[in-house]
Amino acid sequence: MFNYRALFTAVVLLVSVHGAVRAEGDDVFTLSADTSLVRDSNLFRLSSGANTMALIGRNSAAEQINTTALGVRAAKSYSLQRFEIGASVVDYRYQNFNYLNSVASNYDAAWRWSLTPRFYGNLTNSRRESVNSFVDQQGYNIRSQRVNYDTRWDGQFEIDGTWRARAGLSQGSQNSLQNQATEADTTTHGADIGVAYAFASGSTIGYTLRNSKGQYRNRVLPSVSLLDDGFTQVDHDFRIRWVMDGITTAGLHATGIDRTHPNYPQRNYNGIAAGANIKINLSGKTSLAVDWVREFSAYQDDITNYTQTDRLVVTPVWQIGARTNLRLRHEIALRDYLGSPTPVAFSTRTDTTRDTTLALDWQPHTSVTLSASLQDARRTSTFAGLDFQSTQTTVSARFAY
Repeated sequence: MFNYRALFTAVVLLVSVHGAVRAEGDDVFTLSADTSLVRDSNLFRLSSGANTMALIGRNSAAEQINTTALGVRAAKSYSLQRFEIGASVVDYRYQNFNYLNSVASNYDAAWRWSLTPRFYGNLTNSRRESVNSFVDQQGYNIRSQRVNYDTRWDGQFEIDGTWRARAGLSQGSQNSLQNQATEADTTTHGADIGVAYAFASGSTIGYTLRNSKGQYRNRVLPSVSLLDDGFTQVDHDFRIRWVMDGITTAGLHATGIDRTHPNYPQRNYNGIAAGANIKINLSGKTSLAVDWVREFSAYQDDITNYTQTDRLVVTPVWQIGARTNLRLRHEIALRDYLGSPTPVAFSTRTDTTRDTTLALDWQPHTSVTLSASLQDARRTSTFAGLDFQSTQTTVSARFAY
């Protein structure tokens, strides 16, 4: 059920302070309350032949999840500087599997700095807490949360009217409540430098060299499973954004990735990630976006070093009215589990996932947004027991003042 008491309290709070809040110019102060109800037919993404009683202690993996969130956001400009800060608390409540209940706290802050109108950038910091997806997690009777911390500084200098030079420094960490060997807890430091050319039409072309060093925590060497305690990754990233006309934009990117490990080079991998996208405004009320991307990601177990995912997403949007829109999102992805840390030949795992979501958004008032969606997600795999099918229905409401 909806957490009506929490929602009512939040709405009363928002209404009571709304009259006292004032925004001047670009200054912003916003309070928000969100609530959603999700009905999932297969929370743990179990195959149709799975013994659900043995795995999760119930005859069905269906679940109802109620989420309530309270947030605040503020922004203030001083001359060429702008400061932004936001924070939220999210309460997750499960009807049948209440050991998964959790409360997440998130925040983000940014300084949009500028020394001159031609030399500017960002200093950002954020904390994001979420529940790990059961698509890849096999521990059904434990709550697994993930916390990500990210800090980044970047700067851009407009050399003239068209050329831009840019650089950045970043630090991040990923921490999971339950250790996952395939995606271990990490701390990462990175630096990047690049150049871009901006055309008068709005099109851009750019190159970025990125170097990252990461350390895996909670790993002890030597490792029987050849799990290293760190890595280095170098990326050469090329990107093009093309504004064709007033109704069509397109993008292309290609990134050469080379990841190495200091103690177990058997875990090294490299490849070319790439992507292409196009968005067309078919009319004043309809648009169509098509995206294709090839991604690489570390995934370390006894027979795999990394995954290669080819993903195609088609997203048409129909603006039914001034305050109502209908969205369809269809995604198909092919994921190959590649690279072996040993010379022994293993059968290769390949997954195909299909995800279709139909969503309706209605904004009856500038401060209120109501949404409903229906999602069908399914996977087929060359490994037995990994196929699944799930249906999700979601209704949500957002209040912001």
